[in-house]
Amino acid sequence: MFSIIIPTFNQLMFTRLCLEFLKTFTTEPYEIIIVDNGSSDGTVNFLQNTDKKIRFISLKSNLGYAAACNKGIDAAKGDYFVLLNNDVLVTPQWLSNIKKALDSRSDAGMVLPVTNLTYGPQIIQVSYPNLKAMVSFSRGYNVSNPARWREASRLPDYCLVIRREVVERIGLLDEQFSPGYFEDDDYSYRARQAGFTLIFTEDTFVHHFSGVTTGKVDSNKTMGDINRGRFKAKWGFDPIKHFQLPLRIVNPLPSGLILNWENHLFLLDGSMLRFVPSSTWASQGSRYLEKIPFVTDNIRKLYPVGPPLPAGFFPGGTLLTSQGNEVFVADKNQRRRVSCPEMKHRLLSQRTPLFLELGQLNNLPEGPPLEISPQNGFPNGFVFTNGKRFFISSDNMLRQINPETALKYSYSLDNPIPLEQKILNISAQGPPVYPFPGTHLDNKRLLSLVSTAQENNRQMLRNETNNPSYLNVRQILKKSNFSAEEIFQ
Repeated sequence: MFSIIIPTFNQLMFTRLCLEFLKTFTTEPYEIIIVDNGSSDGTVNFLQNTDKKIRFISLKSNLGYAAACNKGIDAAKGDYFVLLNNDVLVTPQWLSNIKKALDSRSDAGMVLPVTNLTYGPQIIQVSYPNLKAMVSFSRGYNVSNPARWREASRLPDYCLVIRREVVERIGLLDEQFSPGYFEDDDYSYRARQAGFTLIFTEDTFVHHFSGVTTGKVDSNKTMGDINRGRFKAKWGFDPIKHFQLPLRIVNPLPSGLILNWENHLFLLDGSMLRFVPSSTWASQGSRYLEKIPFVTDNIRKLYPVGPPLPAGFFPGGTLLTSQGNEVFVADKNQRRRVSCPEMKHRLLSQRTPLFLELGQLNNLPEGPPLEISPQNGFPNGFVFTNGKRFFISSDNMLRQINPETALKYSYSLDNPIPLEQKILNISAQGPPVYPFPGTHLDNKRLLSLVSTAQENNRQMLRNETNNPSYLNVRQILKKSNFSAEEIFQ
């Protein structure tokens, strides 16, 4: 069982959203323990009178994030602890995906999903206009893929899953880092010293508003400045300089891109290149092979070679056909039927279909029909246009691409799929596709991503609260009870 521990300090609106998303999207056995740090905005009254299944611990004053987490851990019954900020919204398959990563190796001590806003390599660049679009994006993004699990030297604690054995061996969080910051650096360092591996899962996403859970310290220095000094005094080194950012690519090439390396096909799968066996994917492929770009020296440096694709796996976006005129699109190891004649015509002009025997085709489970809708997800590698700009679908995001870059990576612009502006407005959008293969994440780039994410969050909240064309979350939360369907279905 997972014990989900949520420290709170005011900000009742975010707490209510956090709980509603938890109840809707958590399928693993779990308990919720909320530890309140002396809130004065009605949080205590709400939590005392809400779901009786939620265990509530009320502190008289703000003892800080680490102390609240420790109170929750002491009360927890689970085999795993989830330290969850009350401004985090979990998403479909979040915990089941994380459990797979935890169960993959006995020394996996702590696991963390990626998010839109954090000071670390777990940040991914994505924007969406409202919560409904965020959930739609997450449904397509959160597909478990061990090739997208990465080791880390430190893990932030906005949604940190910890094996009980870790706590039993190294103890609780160090409360000298109250009210917040650097307690996660300290705990990560202690866990690694004890022999545990830290993993972040690039295949699982949660949304983070950031900056809500902890209070502020009465000092001219920020909490970060104070606790950075405490960390240096405790361990004898500067955590900012010690915990170097791992080699992680920002503005990557689109997932699903097929590349030619010494006359062998490779699929760009997230952050790595994976060999495509000829038995898996026949020579005609899903793009015009004579135009497939080659693996350059820069691509070799940026993208390591991962495990080969299993036989019978079809890269997302591959067109499939069999006897008759039906056309399907491979997507997350499913086949999605293309029933619209115009859509079929446009896809066939972009891709050469792969012919399968009927039995081989039927071995692939059938998913939802292919529609231009963020709710059902966008398979990788298709070209869209709103009449003014071109977009490539990648990891259930739409990424803008200019014609020169599209041609460089063998995307056909002859018959792009029309994209209505109203569909574009509710779709998640990732970083543009650049003509170069990507750049490594450094501190300057990280700060730029954080600043962009903060503005995206502010804009999304403005949309939710002020624009009548969006769902008004604040009005919904004024009710004593509300359903998940009112927010994101």
